[in-house]
Amino acid sequence: MWNVHGFRSGLGAVANVIAKEQPDLVLLQESRSRRRARRLAKRLGMGWVSSHRMFNRVRNAVLHSREWRLVSVKIQD
Repeated sequence: MWNVHGFRSGLGAVANVIAKEQPDLVLLQESRSRRRARRLAKRLGMGWVSSHRMFNRVRNAVLHSREWRLVSVKIQD
């Protein structure tokens, strides 16, 4: 577990640390913007899904290895 503090050190720095670990899954809690989660996933060569919805204050995302196939997404309120 690692707190990236809102990506204050920059998206590139966060991506470099994560890439060294070569994870299959990355769980982002309170990931702020949808664009940021998408950019991080792209930089890591991963797919992604998120709970980003209009007026939803807590935005979480899951980045997954491209080897995984997403079957469904269910967001519970």
